[in-house]
Amino acid sequence: MFVERERQAVARFNEGNASNESTNTSTLHAYYASPRYLQHQPEINEKMRMILVDWLIDVHLKFKLHAETMYLAVNLIDRYLSCANNKVDRTTFVPRAQLQLVGVCAMLLAAKYEEIWPPEVKECVHISANTYTREEIIEMERAICTALSFRLTVPTPFPFASRAWTVLEGDDFLGIGMDEEQRRQYFAIVRHATSFFMEHALLDYKCLQFTPSQIAHASVFLALLMLRTKLELPKTPTFPVWTDALRYYTKSEVQEFRGCAEVILDYVNYVPTTKYQAVRRKYNSSRYMEISKMLMPNELPAL
Repeated sequence: MFVERERQAVARFNEGNASNESTNTSTLHAYYASPRYLQHQPEINEKMRMILVDWLIDVHLKFKLHAETMYLAVNLIDRYLSCANNKVDRTTFVPRAQLQLVGVCAMLLAAKYEEIWPPEVKECVHISANTYTREEIIEMERAICTALSFRLTVPTPFPFASRAWTVLEGDDFLGIGMDEEQRRQYFAIVRHATSFFMEHALLDYKCLQFTPSQIAHASVFLALLMLRTKLELPKTPTFPVWTDALRYYTKSEVQEFRGCAEVILDYVNYVPTTKYQAVRRKYNSSRYMEISKMLMPNELPAL
């Protein structure tokens, strides 16, 4: 149901003609970030965005916040920066020196929305090494809420992944007749690996071209593919990675998110060549079953 609504919304966004283009654009920015917003932010580039999100993942861990908070925070950042691409109001240009302030305030707003005990403003001042004052943080909070018309209830990849996990919990998703202990162990690997791929997608500006459900389903697919690679199981139409149960309950076929999976996989294999390793450090711990140490697939199997 959620996937179908998402498809209909995106279709409506893409159907606009010249007479209602500004209306459709305004509606789009209410829920989705523009995949080209950096064209309208002259002082910010993809690398700066990646550095910010990488740092926020460490902040998220330090504050021990829920996963949903991180996804919402990045959504708020991208949507706020996208406001510069809104033909109605081209005033949201963010100087390079304020990008971290936007990130801190987006995390604070997301925590207030998702958490029972969100961080206090003074903790945000401290985490930014006193770069910004309490007043600046409060003012930026107000600016973000105003620019987004207080629309904080938005789709992110996390609920779509959660639905897929629910399906996998009751499914023999490897087709090997697992006992209960094996099912729990392999399901835990898939769950952590899905989050590993989705959090890498947060870092990659190119992933803004995809819908939340595509990112979630691509990440689940990659997690299942990684587990099959680890266990040396076949990846053929007879032993599909994307099971019939997943197809039925998510209403998604592999070809709908394959392009997204390729982008995420390319990025995951690229990250080790950079110094921005927050996600890999996080998933290198035993708490997350050392997912980042597992062998990543080099390419997707043929359909």
